[in-house]
Amino acid sequence: MRTRSYNLDVQPGCSSWSDDLSFVDNDAKLMPPPSQPSRDEPPQPDPQAFSSDIDLTWSFLPHEVLINVFRHLEDHDRCSASLVCKKWLQISRAACLWRRRRFVFAGLDALERIQRYKMFITVLGQHVDHIVLDFGRPSMSTAGVIAKAFEGFVSKVNSKVKMRLRSVTARNLDFQLAWRFFSHHRAKVWYALSLQLG
Repeated sequence: MRTRSYNLDVQPGCSSWSDDLSFVDNDAKLMPPPSQPSRDEPPQPDPQAFSSDIDLTWSFLPHEVLINVFRHLEDHDRCSASLVCKKWLQISRAACLWRRRRFVFAGLDALERIQRYKMFITVLGQHVDHIVLDFGRPSMSTAGVIAKAFEGFVSKVNSKVKMRLRSVTARNLDFQLAWRFFSHHRAKVWYALSLQLG
């Protein structure tokens, strides 16, 4: 003969003892009612709710935290991150991120690089305080390109009225070893340097 027993355990946090009422056979395991999920399995998170939580977390980050993150990014990564949202675009243009800049004048691609530098000076040049001009080791084939690129860069910097430089540093401009390659372009380099420093 089969007997039935009632499980009347009251769990803390339940609204009433009837919430946990279940009928059990003597020989069967305790089974929850079909409408309630099993207590052994954790509830599965809703993917939509999870993604909205992440969005909320990123949108409430303070400006100081985002600026610190942007400070450790390379220039191309900063530009990519600025396309995420308006807040990140605004932060990517913060003056403290662009105070010190290094411009490299080396190789045959110096004229291609100078176009990016000119665009940078146009958009963010007013924030720059310290410039480092890094000249690569020139050769006969690259000296003219480097001199022309440097002259174009200096003319763009001088046309930017709001730019207030505190320091200009020239690196790897070794006059004893490399100056012979600039012999035909010496006037351009000197003129550009005098405009930059004057």
